[in-house]
Amino acid sequence: MFDVDWPIPVSVELHGPGDYELIFCTRDAADCMLGDWPVDDGERFHDALRTFMLVMDGRAEPDEAREAFVAAAKEAGVLVVE
Repeated sequence: MFDVDWPIPVSVELHGPGDYELIFCTRDAADCMLGDWPVDDGERFHDALRTFMLVMDGRAEPDEAREAFVAAAKEAGVLVVE
C-alpha cells in the first residue's frame, strides 16, 4: 500500500518559483518530506509521518496519507497544486 498511487497526484513547489515536484504516492511523499522539506517540525509534519507509517503497516489508506501530506505542505508554507 505504500507504493499505491494516489487517485490524484499532488504538485508541490519546493525549490523556488515554478520548480514543482509531482508526488504520486505515499512513498514519494515520505521521501520528499524526509529529504527536501523546508522544515522538520510542526504538528502536521509529524501527523503526516505517522500517517505514512500507518499506511506502510496497512492500518491506514493511501488517501489519508495524501490528505496529511497536503496539510503538512500548507503548514510549512509550501505551495500546493492539487
